[in-house]
Amino acid sequence: MTTKVHPLLATGALLLATALWGSSFSITQIVVNQYHVLPAMFFRSLIAVLVLISIKPKALAQMTKQQALYGLVIGAFLGTGYILQSWGLQHTTATASGFIAGMFVVMTPLVGALLFKNQIKSIAWVAVVIATAGLGVMTLKGVGFGLGEAVTLITALMWTMQITLLSRWGKTEIAWAMTTLQMLVVTLMSLVLSLGSSTLQFPPEELWDELIFLGSGAGALALLLQTWAQAQISAVRAAILFTLEPVWGAVFSVWLVQDVITAPIAIGAGLIISAMLVSEISAARSRAPVTFV
Repeated sequence: MTTKVHPLLATGALLLATALWGSSFSITQIVVNQYHVLPAMFFRSLIAVLVLISIKPKALAQMTKQQALYGLVIGAFLGTGYILQSWGLQHTTATASGFIAGMFVVMTPLVGALLFKNQIKSIAWVAVVIATAGLGVMTLKGVGFGLGEAVTLITALMWTMQITLLSRWGKTEIAWAMTTLQMLVVTLMSLVLSLGSSTLQFPPEELWDELIFLGSGAGALALLLQTWAQAQISAVRAAILFTLEPVWGAVFSVWLVQDVITAPIAIGAGLIISAMLVSEISAARSRAPVTFV
């Protein structure tokens, strides 16, 4: 049975997802300061898979073979993005990584146009430019371009593909299954790399609270919200909303680790929020009601 819901619900779901991801910045920093990155990624994604399967153990059975293949492909892009960003961070600054990885907001309309001949409205490009400027103001501090930056740019492309394909292939009725499958792929990829690098160790007891939050909240719930919402809105609109992630990151860093909101962060956040409003006002003029199954 299909029930109509308010069209802003998908937007709200993505806003909540970005808040969860943003809250994970400071918590992830705590984890990786005491633990290896790849094993942390493995246990985080494993927790997400266990949460998803324990709640809906038969969700994967709802997928057709083609849908399962789609889920594997999308999960591979997501996992590759996670891994490349972690590797790139070892060869560049966090500020450079934040800006360059955020270039998915520019790449998404380009990839959609190239692969699927998507028509991008001029107002969407305006929002993309504003969001990109906001990211730059928030994060850039004399960034050069070397190996780390190049790898992070590939990260942005991987996330662009994940965002684009979720909007193309996603369906609300299999959102839970698609989320589970994506997380399974990330779990397997991070496990193989952890074993290959001989870094797989059981997490310290004092980090389990953080890992459980990262897996269940910033992992399972956030990806589920993204997967469900993107079945109903365009990839470009989703990408613009995702630029709010560093804004939330700044907010939570003030709350959790007493960071200070500087003028560049405030100006950048204002630009990103402006881009979101431009995108949403434009979408409100033409969108159809979304559905929830």
